Amino acid sequence: MLKQMAMVLVALTLVTGLSIGAAGCSKDDGWSSVPEDHPDIVAARQEAKDSFGEFLTLLKARRPMTAYTVDVLYEEDGKSEYLTLDVLSANETEITGTIVGYPKQVKKYSGEEVTAQTANLSDWRVETPEGDVRGGFVSDVRARLQRAGTGG
Repeated sequence: MLKQMAMVLVALTLVTGLSIGAAGCSKDDGWSSVPEDHPDIVAARQEAKDSFGEFLTLLKARRPMTAYTVDVLYEEDGKSEYLTLDVLSANETEITGTIVGYPKQVKKYSGEEVTAQTANLSDWRVETPEGDVRGGFVSDVRARLQRAGTGG
């Protein structure tokens, strides 16, 4: 489990360009300068939701040393925050996983197991040890917008 968690953190760093400590944070680290309601982000989030069945298919055929992660809007006690989860199980309505990163708004901890509603899915990624990546719709768009210097 620890080895898989380390791999997920490395994969997230490579895929998103975030430093490991920034994953799951709500503080403005420059990465978050693209607003969540940017039309390209909204479209990418919808693409992730529309293709979530592909993620479920890949998860059912789980391969060793492959990272299966999702980003979800997690809500608790009137607060919400986007969290990255290392997925343990998922179906059409719920996703259970361990938190990758350090939440700031919700009272949860890195490595803690949580369950989120699939309706709150923001993005999904599957990365193999060979470097093949499926998904990552929102992270790809966000990276493109940041590189372009538009900031939204």
